[in-house]
Amino acid sequence: MDRKELNTAKWGDVDQTQDTEHFVGYLDKVSAIEAVQAYKRRTYNLMKMKEGHAVLDIGCGAGDDVLKLAEMVGSSGRAVGIDNSETMIGVARQRSEALDLPVEFRVGDIYHLDEEDNIFDSCRADRIFQHLKDPQQALTEMIRVTRPGGRVVIFDVDWETLLIDAPDVAVTRKVANLICDDTANGWAGRQLFRYGKQAGLHELVVVPETAIIFEYALADHILQLSIAAETLQEAGELSASQVIDWVNALKHSDETGQFFCSVTSYTVCGRK
Repeated sequence: MDRKELNTAKWGDVDQTQDTEHFVGYLDKVSAIEAVQAYKRRTYNLMKMKEGHAVLDIGCGAGDDVLKLAEMVGSSGRAVGIDNSETMIGVARQRSEALDLPVEFRVGDIYHLDEEDNIFDSCRADRIFQHLKDPQQALTEMIRVTRPGGRVVIFDVDWETLLIDAPDVAVTRKVANLICDDTANGWAGRQLFRYGKQAGLHELVVVPETAIIFEYALADHILQLSIAAETLQEAGELSASQVIDWVNALKHSDETGQFFCSVTSYTVCGRK
């Protein structure tokens, strides 16, 4: 993998990348963060699951969320995970093999779900809409397979809310803008409410979630801050000295316990 290439645009087709294990590891790293686990639990609660329910997780990745959903709906329920990556589905199946849980994992297309109408009690998509070129069609499909009265829950990031405390304001803005603009739908978070309204969901609830990171290494791994700066250098928008000074300033703030970075996401839940 070219170190100086952001991964944001690659999430739409993980199987075509040269290092699929990197993406699995990335998901595991992010999921290990307590703030991430906390927002995931809130999305589960908004689904209002009961024992025996059938639930769907779109873009399930390595399947860890589906396993938790399966525990919540019990042995009489059904938890289905769909992802467009064969690699991710393969990992999800491996992780569920030794567990006696009502789970199913399938490769699928969010724009054309291979499911009957009105079959799921709730449907969920976590950090998927930022990678979609036609999010409204995706939501239409999610609603189609959800039964009347069922819940549709979407969580996603608004990448233009990315804040990094650094002394060079101009460089920081360029890096943050690149991370947002390199994403297929960097404004996904702020658009979820509109998508839900246009799709006809009722009783819409919007919950903001601001993640704060106090460690440079973690922020760099998740957000690819240094890679974004290097990408701008290769494009001729930053000089080598600007990149070095900017990254060193972030490392220094980390060493002195002053590093600060945050990004805001939104959960939108509606009833069909």
